[in-house]
Amino acid sequence: MDLVEALVGYRLFMLTAHPERQKAATLGAISRRIPQLNLERAYFDTHDEQQPDGKRRMLKTFMPPNGIDPATCFAIESNPLTRRMYKGIGVAAASHSARLVARLEAVK
Repeated sequence: MDLVEALVGYRLFMLTAHPERQKAATLGAISRRIPQLNLERAYFDTHDEQQPDGKRRMLKTFMPPNGIDPATCFAIESNPLTRRMYKGIGVAAASHSARLVARLEAVK
């Protein structure tokens, strides 16, 4: 089982450091390459920020107004500084791994 298959059934939000001006191209590429990935929302960098500052701002700006408690979220994040930021604000985070995929599937 791959990560995309393991994520089926979860609400998926993408927070990315890609600039907002690349949103259409990025989402188009994701859709072509991973058509089964169903993103509920995608947030892009609108302030040309370094990470993890940009993702911290995205979480604070977009998640609570949409009724999403960051403490109920789980982030799949490759950047160790951003994973540390997530942990500091109560969002569990891990990098992609076979073990993560197995854990996601096990808790469904």
